[in-house]
Order: sequence, then C-alpha cells, then structure tokens
Amino acid sequence: MRYQPDADGRYPLSMQEYTALRTLFGAVNALDSDTLKDRCKLFPGGWRDLRCAYTLCKKVMENLLFTVPAKKLVSMRRELTHTICEVKIKPPTSSTEDTVMVSRRALIDLINRAIYMDCMFCEKNAKECKRCQLYKDMNACFPYELLDPQDTLCPFAGVSKLEEEA
Repeated sequence: MRYQPDADGRYPLSMQEYTALRTLFGAVNALDSDTLKDRCKLFPGGWRDLRCAYTLCKKVMENLLFTVPAKKLVSMRRELTHTICEVKIKPPTSSTEDTVMVSRRALIDLINRAIYMDCMFCEKNAKECKRCQLYKDMNACFPYELLDPQDTLCPFAGVSKLEEEA
C-alpha cells in the first residue's frame, strides 16, 4: 500500500487499484447472468461452479469497498452507474496461425457492403444459406454461430446492413 489509512481505517485507491476494482465490478456483473446456464449444465458441477465464482467475486468486491474512504465511495457509485464493461482483444505480437486480426469497425463495414450488394433482395431459407459462400465467409469471421436453430430464413435475407449494438 502506498497510502496511509484515514481516520476510519480506510485507504485511498491508486489509479491502478481503481481500474482493477472497476474490472472486478464488470466481472461480477458478467457472472450474474443466466446466459451461460445451459452451457454450464453440459458438464458436472458447471452451473454450481459458476454461481460459486459469482458469489466469491461479489464477496471480495464488497469487502474491498469497505477499505475505500466513504467520500470516494459516493463518487465511485455515481461513476459506476454510467460505466460500461468492455472486453477488448489485444493483437498478438507473434502468431503461429494463419490469422489476421482486423478492427471490428472495418469488419462490419466490409460485411455491410457485402450484405448490401448480395443480401438485400435474397430470400434464402436457413437450409439454403448454409450453401451460400457469402454466408459461409461471414460465419467464419465470428467465434459464434450466426444462424439460430429457430431461424427459418438466412439471418441476412432481405437485410441491407447489420444492426449494431448500442
């Protein structure tokens, strides 16, 4: 600790500590979700382990907050209500794979151009789109499946551009 405790025995945060604490807030929020519930149930104890991780991280976060001066907690609360947690990929310094990392914005711009040219008047169903080379190429760009099992049409059929997240 670089700082001395205040009259209440609490310690001021350094900028690095505050950044780490905000990251912990983001992790707690991410773990407090049922998004991975079904996937965790695919292996023994998975959902229980995820809930335990959430409980443990939340407990650590709450206990850390008891070490922060009360005046700083007020400003932290105000700031954290307007904080968005993002995960960013750090480009590799050296890679053995034949991969290229591109910015998300550039990828979306390219996909939007391809969609505008090929998909706006397309009416392929979900089965047909799996044979479409453009769909295959776009699907290969993402680490998740673009086609939902309940979809009856290609996710790009009749679309002129991707809807972007807020």
